[in-house]
Amino acid sequence: IRQTGATKYMLALANAYDGAIAGGSDFAKARYWFERAAGDGNREAQAALAKFYAKPDTGLQDLPRARAIYEQLAETGNLSAIVKTADFKRTGVGGPVDLAGAAKLYEQAATLGSSAAEFRYAMALRDGEGVASDPAKSFDLLERSANAGNIGAAVELGRAYERGTHVAADPAKALEWYKAAASRGSLQATVLVALAYARGVLVQADRKEYVAWGLRAIERGSTLPRLQSSVGAALITGTDLPQDRNRGFQLLLSAANAGRAEAILAVARCYAFGIGVKQDAGKAVEWYERAASRGRVAAYWELGRAYASGFGVPMDENLAYEYFVKAASGGYAAAMVDLGRMYITGFGAARDPERGAAWLTKAADLGNANAMIEMANVHRERLIPGASDAEVMRWLTRGADTGSARAEYVLALNYLSGAIVEKDVKKAETLLASAASKHNAPAKTRLKLLREQQQMGTQ
Repeated sequence: IRQTGATKYMLALANAYDGAIAGGSDFAKARYWFERAAGDGNREAQAALAKFYAKPDTGLQDLPRARAIYEQLAETGNLSAIVKTADFKRTGVGGPVDLAGAAKLYEQAATLGSSAAEFRYAMALRDGEGVASDPAKSFDLLERSANAGNIGAAVELGRAYERGTHVAADPAKALEWYKAAASRGSLQATVLVALAYARGVLVQADRKEYVAWGLRAIERGSTLPRLQSSVGAALITGTDLPQDRNRGFQLLLSAANAGRAEAILAVARCYAFGIGVKQDAGKAVEWYERAASRGRVAAYWELGRAYASGFGVPMDENLAYEYFVKAASGGYAAAMVDLGRMYITGFGAARDPERGAAWLTKAADLGNANAMIEMANVHRERLIPGASDAEVMRWLTRGADTGSARAEYVLALNYLSGAIVEKDVKKAETLLASAASKHNAPAKTRLKLLREQQQMGTQ
């Protein structure tokens, strides 16, 4: 090869040392042979030399030299070199920023058919960088470049239609262009499509589409905490995505470490119940505390439960009470129920059934079925003035009307016994069947027994 002096062989040898062909690289030798090949005036070799000097991982990067070579090649009409030179001038890499020079070169390359140059020239015309602003021409070039497959142009065209910039706003077209860019591998566009489905700004909000696009974005390298949190939760539950608890936990953990509040709470619950990670009560409490410090009222409730039961911390009914008060005062219905129970039982607070019933009523008014069942018990046990069997049935019926399987089951038992209401086996069977369909185990057992009794009665 050395004896022939043929440029093509020098170039092949340079590429081999550069690692483009062979395994191990020797960048000093690669530079030597690139220089030798380019010295013969071969434009392909000169372009390869410029590219070599522009590479950041050789230890021999020389951006001014790369820029100078590209400028020389651009003067010969080399399309790729024209675009590269324009890029150097626009960004100020390897020399001074020259927006006017960049715009002129982008225009030249655009007329030669470069979709990348069309995109860059369109942006220059839009922003008035190095050339007089011309929104109409900018939009036409963007459209031409996007139709030619340029990803950046497709994204910007989507933005133009979304914002109504120099064109009538058209959400459907905006989404169409974002999806086109995403189909060509654009991470940015993939994220934009996911967020469109999350926010319902360009299309009707769709949770399933959101997490599907979110997962696609993550697989393309997105570390956006919002996406990690939502996709992680979907993978944990198996809702809208095939269940993968281990992967879901890792995504939630990443989002939590980035400070995403709902992910912090989710990670705590994963540790609490051993979902996607080994159960660890101590770590669960630590994460609940982090979530509480971010103002998540659900975390206050979870901490209250931990101290009430001694889960991951020494049992402390006073601390449990304090956390339940914080959560209940923040409007968290489940905490209102637990606070109500404390006042009714005297655990963690001075016994005060009427005050407890007041908290239970607040929770019930927020739709909490457990609070309604507890209020039925308050009346059954005659713990407050005016308690009555009629109120027991009213509260249980209200709970059942929310679709609560537990309330349906308890209400059914009352219709079966006939102790405080007229016996009604048919109504009881309907309620038990409904509760059983929601996987309530006691309801399934009682329904089976009832039907066996009915069969025996007809034999």
